[in-house]
Amino acid sequence: MVEGKTNKVKKLNSNIYKIIFAKSLFGMSREGEERLVRAMATVVVNRIDFESDIDEQNFNVVNVLTDTELFPCWKNIKFMETIDFSLEWFKKCLCIVNDVIAGKNKNLKLQNLISFHKVDRRPFGFIGLCPCLMINDYAFYDVYV
Repeated sequence: MVEGKTNKVKKLNSNIYKIIFAKSLFGMSREGEERLVRAMATVVVNRIDFESDIDEQNFNVVNVLTDTELFPCWKNIKFMETIDFSLEWFKKCLCIVNDVIAGKNKNLKLQNLISFHKVDRRPFGFIGLCPCLMINDYAFYDVYV
C-alpha cells in the first residue's frame, strides 16, 4: 500500500475477513512461496482501497477476497471450506495478512500492484499489457484491469 493513501484496509481488521483473506492466499500458493503471497496480499489491499473509492456504496470486502477471477481457488468451494487452520503454511498466510493490513509490507516493488494472473491463463483484459513484476508463474501489474 502506498504511503499517504486513505487506509480503507481497516475494514479488513475483523477476524472473519482475515481468515477469508488468508484462505485465498493459501488456496493460491504452495508452501514456501512467501514473496508470492506478499505480492498477492498487496494486490488485495490495493484493490480494496481502489474499489472502495470507486463505489463506496456498493463496495463489499468479501467480493474482493473471494473474486474467482483473482482467486480461482474459490471455484473449488469444497477445498476452501476444508482448509486446516492448524497447518503451518496457513498460519504463515495469516501472519502475512496481518502484516499487510498493518502496513508492514514495505517492499517498494510491491507497493503499487493492483492485478495479477497466472502466466498460462492471461485474461482478455491483460492482452497487450506488460507485467511490472514476475514471481514464479504469476504476472503482476500496476494497472487495474
